[in-house]
Amino acid sequence: MDKIGYISVLFGQENLLQDYFKSIALQSCPVYGIYLIDNSPSAEMMTMVQAMKDRYPLLDIKYVQNTRNLGAAKANNKGIQMAIEDGCTACILSNTDIAYDDPNLFCEVARLSAEKNGAIVAPKIYYFGTHKIWYAGGDMVKWKGGVVHYHDRKEENKATETSCFTGYAPTTFLYIPIKTFEEAGLLDEQYFLYMEDAEWVHRAGVAGYKIWYAANIHLFHKVSITTGGILSDLGIYYNTRNRLFFIRQYFSFFQKLLAACYIMGSTAYFVLRTWRFSAWRAYFKAIYDGLFTTLKLPHL
Repeated sequence: MDKIGYISVLFGQENLLQDYFKSIALQSCPVYGIYLIDNSPSAEMMTMVQAMKDRYPLLDIKYVQNTRNLGAAKANNKGIQMAIEDGCTACILSNTDIAYDDPNLFCEVARLSAEKNGAIVAPKIYYFGTHKIWYAGGDMVKWKGGVVHYHDRKEENKATETSCFTGYAPTTFLYIPIKTFEEAGLLDEQYFLYMEDAEWVHRAGVAGYKIWYAANIHLFHKVSITTGGILSDLGIYYNTRNRLFFIRQYFSFFQKLLAACYIMGSTAYFVLRTWRFSAWRAYFKAIYDGLFTTLKLPHL
């Protein structure tokens, strides 16, 4: 059995930790360590983490406070590096805004990864409190310059109940053998927030690693609680900028042209719906930064 490190980035929302730790504590397959990387340290968060340590003394919780918000990519990288230093052979990248009640979830994703020759494993994900699909496999859509989750907001059907290899999975909950990072590299810290998982999954695919969508296991996702959602100023800026980053790095000229037009046009439509000056400011800054920032391309 792999020695698993469980890695999550914290950014406020202390109330999420109740369900988060309750889910982990249920597991019949224990993790070696829980690596909590806090991008918004506060007295309230420290108090809640300590309360969880007291409630679940069998869990080895390693809590790291950053002095400022380093972004999701850099914070995850810190957790991955800690897990590697501790001798973990696999890790689970996980949001804190999730919950699950299957005690065999960790054992099952580890088993499936081994069965599928060291594949990355992603479970089915429902919207919290429902059985509507949030993730049941996915892929990159090049003409949109973004990713798609198959069957989003749909009820269960034959396709969602079929496990298969798939082109994309989010780091909402993702089981990853450590050797994948050794060959594909860590997350690209230029992305900060949004699309950092899509960019890394793309590099992992180039390095020869596949993603197995496990339809037989599931969890629940409290979507966008920690960031305010895709229509927040933060969401508008980073989602737009980073999609432009991505197409500049990996697409052909004509793919870039088509995708850039779609990204800018579709985002403008959503910004119009917000009626906020700050949203327009985030939008135009994202376009400028996304198109003209000098990027350090990752090695493939």
